[in-house]
Amino acid sequence: MIIADEPTGNLNSATAKEVMATLSSLKTHDREVAGLTDRRIHLRDGSITEDAEVEHQPAVAAGK
Repeated sequence: MIIADEPTGNLNSATAKEVMATLSSLKTHDREVAGLTDRRIHLRDGSITEDAEVEHQPAVAAGK
């Protein structure tokens, strides 16, 4: 979920439409992408079935 307070407030109308189209398209069922989030909410038939914060492992430097 993205919560944006006036994401287009200082933009011209063409750019505002582009930003809103981009925000509207950001949906994923890709588990790899979902793994980058801090929180996961699972829905089934319009009801929340799971709501969990995700603990991330510290990043490991490439090649180590």
